[in-house]
Amino acid sequence: MDEEFSNPMQSCGATQRRKGVRGLRGMRFDIEFGRSMVKMGNTDLKTGSEGEIRRVCTATN
Repeated sequence: MDEEFSNPMQSCGATQRRKGVRGLRGMRFDIEFGRSMVKMGNTDLKTGSEGEIRRVCTATN
């Protein structure tokens, strides 16, 4: 394995074979990303006069 990555010509192929598998469940990034986008889209976002803009990102207003 280390030999594959020590040679730049071989590391490209080794990286390509390992690219895409991510996380403990071995899910592909695009699947995880899609699920995350759906989950984020389901959040109850407050807009207009109900919402507020944080002046300092690390603190609530």
